[in-house]
Amino acid sequence: MPRLGLAEDGQLEHLATLFPEGGAKAIQALLNLMRSGVVDCVIWNRESWVGDSIGSVTGHEGDKLDLMDPVAMPPTGGCNLIYTEGVLEAMLNQLNESVRLASIKMASGTQPIEELVKEASGVPRQICVLAQRIRFTADVSRCIREDRQLNIISRAHKETKKKLGERLLDKELPECERSASMAVAQVMHEQALILATITQQKTPEAARATWQEQIRFVYDDKENVIEMKFGEGVFGLGQCYCPPSMLISTEFTHILRWSYLTAMSEGGSRLLVLVGVPGCGKTGMLNNLGQMLGMLPTTIRIGEQTSSDENWWKRQITAHKVTSGGDLAPLILSQAHRSEAALTVALRCASELGEALCLTMSPGPAAEKLKSGLLSGATVINVPESPLRVIAEGQLAAEGLADSATLADPLGGILELLRAECSQQPHYDFGPRTLMQICTQVGIGRRPGQDESELVATVVERCLLPKLVKADVAILQRLLKEAFNVDRILIAPSASEDGRWYTVAENIRSITKIEPDCMVLPVPPSDADAFYEEFCKMLNRHGSALVRMEGKLSDFTPEQLLGTMPRKGEPAKDGVLIQLLRKTMEDHLEPGQLVWVAMHTGLCSTDVWECLHQLLNDTHMINLVTGEQLRLGENLRFLFVMEESGHTPQDTFSRAAVVYTDAP
Repeated sequence: MPRLGLAEDGQLEHLATLFPEGGAKAIQALLNLMRSGVVDCVIWNRESWVGDSIGSVTGHEGDKLDLMDPVAMPPTGGCNLIYTEGVLEAMLNQLNESVRLASIKMASGTQPIEELVKEASGVPRQICVLAQRIRFTADVSRCIREDRQLNIISRAHKETKKKLGERLLDKELPECERSASMAVAQVMHEQALILATITQQKTPEAARATWQEQIRFVYDDKENVIEMKFGEGVFGLGQCYCPPSMLISTEFTHILRWSYLTAMSEGGSRLLVLVGVPGCGKTGMLNNLGQMLGMLPTTIRIGEQTSSDENWWKRQITAHKVTSGGDLAPLILSQAHRSEAALTVALRCASELGEALCLTMSPGPAAEKLKSGLLSGATVINVPESPLRVIAEGQLAAEGLADSATLADPLGGILELLRAECSQQPHYDFGPRTLMQICTQVGIGRRPGQDESELVATVVERCLLPKLVKADVAILQRLLKEAFNVDRILIAPSASEDGRWYTVAENIRSITKIEPDCMVLPVPPSDADAFYEEFCKMLNRHGSALVRMEGKLSDFTPEQLLGTMPRKGEPAKDGVLIQLLRKTMEDHLEPGQLVWVAMHTGLCSTDVWECLHQLLNDTHMINLVTGEQLRLGENLRFLFVMEESGHTPQDTFSRAAVVYTDAP
C-alpha cells in the first residue's frame, strides 16, 4: 500500500513479528507509522451496529467522524500483515468517502452554525469550519451582487460569536464541541477582517474587486462539488479526514496563501521557501494552509543525520504524493538549511517525481548560501515579525471573550514592549507561542460574570513573571499598570519574604496547573539540594509525587532516550526515558494525583532537544520508532532542571513554561 512507504523496512518486519495475529492492535501500530496528517493522532473506535467492525474515528481534541459504511475488522486469528493492510486500505478509502458525503450534506443544509458544532450532530471540526466558509462566501457575494450593506453579515456574526462564547463558559462542554466552537470563532475573526477591508472601499466596483482577491468557498449544487476560488483561479478541495490545527489569520496569511497557490499551480516554481526566525510559525502556517485545502500535509524535519539516500527520499515523496489528497498538499522540509547534502537529493528526487516542495529555513549564512545557489529558482518569502495584537484579538475571540477587540491591544502591546525593553536572555520568548499560552490559560480561567480585563492581567502575570530575571521584573510591573491599571508589587524570588526556593517552587506549581512541562534554570550542582528540598515540600503540600531520572539527558543519544528498532529476531527495547515513563504510569494509577518526572538536562545537543519536542508539544503522546504510540497520562508533569541555558534553541524554550531561579 503506498502510504506504508512512510514506514521503514525494519519497522514492517518488526510489526510482522510482533503482531502475527493481526487485528485491532496491528492496525493501531500500522497507523502510528504514517507520519502525514490525521493518522498520527487517531484512535479507532468500534462503535458500530455491525459486529467486529469500525464505525467511527476520533482525532485530536476529541474530533469525531462517523463512517458512512462500517469497515469489518480482520480476524484475530490466522491474520497476517498483508491481510491487515487490506483492511487498512479499505478504512482509509472509507474515511475519504465519509468526509466527501458529510461535506456535501452540510453544504446543502441550513442548520445554524452554533448547532452544527454541538457534539450530538457528529460533525467533524473541518466540516464545521468549511460550512462557515461556504455560508460566508454566499452571504457576501449576495450582498455585493445586490448592492446591500455588509453590516447585515456583521450583526449576524456578533450574535453567533456571543452564543459560542456563552457555550464555552461551560466547563463540562465536550472537548470536540469546544474545539469546533473555537475553530469556527477563529474563522469568523478572519471573515470580520475581510468585511472591514471590503467596507473601506469607496465604490461598488472597488468592493467587488477586493472581494475577488479573497479566498472564497463555493458549493456548486448542480455539479455537487465544493471548490475554492482565489482571484481567477479555481481549486478543487481534497476529501481527507484531517482535524485542522487552526491559526489566526493576518495580512501575511493572505500573502502566503496567494504565493503558495501561485507557486504550486501549473506554471509556478513548484518550490516555495519560507525564511523566518525560529518559533514564528513557518511550518504551522503551511500545515494550516494544506488542511484548509482538505489535504494531508507531510513534514520532514531536516537535521545533520537526515538521510541522503536517493531511494529513501523517493519512498518518502511517493508516499506523500499518492496519499496526500491532491497536488496542492504541502510536502514540507522543515529546517532545510541544516543539511545541504540531504536537501540536494530531496530536490532532485522531487523533480524526477514531479512533486512540489515547501521549505522552511532560519535566517543565517546557510540560508543565504542556499538562496543564491541551490534554491535560486524558488519562490522565497521572508516571514515578517508576527502582529501580536491581531493574533491576540483573534485568539481571545476564539476563547469566547466578549471584549476581545478591546483587550487585544494591551495584551499584544505588553509582549512587544517586553521584547523591546527587557534584557536579552536566551530563555526569553515574547512571541506567538507565549501569546497563545496566555490566551489558552485565559480561556480556561473564564467564569460567568468575571471581569475580563482583570482575568487577562492575572494570567499575564502568572505566565510571564516566573521567567523574568530580577532586573526585568519592574518593567512587567510598569506595563501591567499602564495596560490594565493593575497596581500591585511584583517580587523576584530573591526578594521574596517566603524565601527564594519556596517562591521558585510555587512559581512552578502555578504555571503547571495547566502547562504539563516546565524548564527551571539555573540550578547549578551547589543549589540542587536546596531546590529539591523546597520543591518536594511543595509537592507534599499538594499530595503530588516525584520521580527522578538517573543521569542527565545530555548523556544519551535520542535513540538511547526513546529506543531503537530491534534487529531481526530480537525483542523491542525501550530507551531509558520511555522505560521511566512506563514505570511511572504503572506505579502511579491515581488519576487525581500529579506525578512529576524530573530530568537534569546537562548541555543537550540540538538532536536531543528535538527528540523531546514530542513531550514539549503537549500532545500527551510519543510516537516510538517501533510504530507504537505511547499515550501519556494527563496527570504527568515534566520538569527539566537546567544548570544553565547552554545552547538550548529558543524554539525549544518557547514550547515550555520557564521558571527563572533568580540566582544571586
